Amino acid sequence: MKIADTIIRGTIYTANRGGDFAEAIAVKDGVILYVGSSEGVQQYMGSGTDVIDAGNGLVTPGFIDVHAHPAAATDVLYAIDLTELNSRETYLEKIRGVYIESPNSNLLYGFGWGMDVFGIEGPKAADLDEITDRIPIVLWDLGYHNMWVNSAALKMAGFIQDKNDYDSNVPRDEEGNPTGLIKEAATEEIIRTLPGYTVEQCRNGIKAYQKMAVSYGHTAVFDGCVYNAEEKLGYPGNNSLRAYEELAGAGELIMKTKSCVVIDSPERDSYERNLEYLRNVSKRVKDEFFEIDTAKYYLDGAIEGKTAFLLEPYADSPGFCGNSNWGAWEFCDACTKTAAKGLRIHIHAIGDGAVKQGLDGIQAASEKTGDTGLRHIITHLQLVDEADFQRFAKFNVIAAVQPYWFHKDGMYDVVKEMTGQKRADLQYPMKKFYDNGIRVASSSDHPVTPVPRPLEAMEIAVTRCDPGDSSEATMLAPAQERISLETALRSFTIDAAYALFMDDKTGSLEVGKKADLVILDRNIFELPVHEIAATREMATMINGKIVYRRDTSR
Repeated sequence: MKIADTIIRGTIYTANRGGDFAEAIAVKDGVILYVGSSEGVQQYMGSGTDVIDAGNGLVTPGFIDVHAHPAAATDVLYAIDLTELNSRETYLEKIRGVYIESPNSNLLYGFGWGMDVFGIEGPKAADLDEITDRIPIVLWDLGYHNMWVNSAALKMAGFIQDKNDYDSNVPRDEEGNPTGLIKEAATEEIIRTLPGYTVEQCRNGIKAYQKMAVSYGHTAVFDGCVYNAEEKLGYPGNNSLRAYEELAGAGELIMKTKSCVVIDSPERDSYERNLEYLRNVSKRVKDEFFEIDTAKYYLDGAIEGKTAFLLEPYADSPGFCGNSNWGAWEFCDACTKTAAKGLRIHIHAIGDGAVKQGLDGIQAASEKTGDTGLRHIITHLQLVDEADFQRFAKFNVIAAVQPYWFHKDGMYDVVKEMTGQKRADLQYPMKKFYDNGIRVASSSDHPVTPVPRPLEAMEIAVTRCDPGDSSEATMLAPAQERISLETALRSFTIDAAYALFMDDKTGSLEVGKKADLVILDRNIFELPVHEIAATREMATMINGKIVYRRDTSR
């Protein structure tokens, strides 16, 4: 009989097929030896066994984030962070403060402003020019789809007065001057003028992200944005990939990490070249803590920037539905070539038009390559056409959602103005996916969600309200899209593990699987639903090793 390294006693939610609870688990060499009763675990007890008592808390499988941006989170360390602010005045105050403190800087770079602060027209270069028009100021919005820039940045990127330029990604005033809001593909003109983080900075950013994430109970993550390109600020590229490889090689990655290569151009030569690069990288990089096996496609942008691809026109722009970043034929061809190489497809789709095109691509790949069992993913899914739910199930497409956003906040009014009341009240479906037999996995999209605590997301998924809002004044319709707590928990554990092809080793607490788990201070199944997020993560374990323990001395 093997003697356990660690025994954990308490209320244990296993997330196995039956959703069973247990009283104890035993762990040896990072693997679960036993799951069962307190009496039964005694046989694994030895003089050197570490015993952890969860008390009145709950032990669950570790949380898995199937769509985040750990490499982009390097910005959190090195850039101007506006995410905790919520007004034009506070944004400008912070930027001005950084400028005053860095008089010799040749660039002010940051992220995290919200379109809901400015409304449909967006922010203005003139406001930033009041701070300085001597050096560029470049600020990504919270979703990394739009930039707020000053005149110096516009000039450096070649955006000049032009009454005949009708690019919707470069809004202009009546005189043809760029307003200072740059969207989607047009941001590339700004990006190419920027420096990039060094490999060392990328390593530091990834490590900082993982230290933060394990404190919220995360044990695995999918990084949804690495480009086969030169590293640029806010644009993870070759240095980020090298940083991941170096950290994996040195055993310095805490969390189990999967990633992708962004296939960023619909030009056939480009996507074929990038897919071949991805195939080669996927063979080179394969480690328990880091693996690349996925092609990432951006089909559209975001509703608040009017760059999401919709099936029906924007309410305030008759005849305009937004645009896809890909032609129909090119996207289907790229998806088919991706699947034929044994690589997975991960699609950014916000609008219902983009979701439909994403399903078209996966369907084309399936019909030409057969059922390869690759578990392709479409993420975000803010609007989904009723006719498309069954296609998710038919082609085993996983819905990767962000429940953190499923409540009524300042962005709701922006969406309502742009899409109309009916569509605003149909956004972010969740239960409907389950009703149609679709596998759902949850995620944060961090740093778009600045604080990626799954417990907060679970409460929102159950209530569709702000965490702690028992009045339900912030409830996002429709109420029937609420799900049960167990369903929400599974979307962050076993279903997320399935989405990332990790379910044979993690995602549930079963004999033979790795001991990846989180210990909570309360049993969330016994709490009022509006108190779920008030629960605290006491410890996180990965491969049987405690990687985070809450400091209770203060």
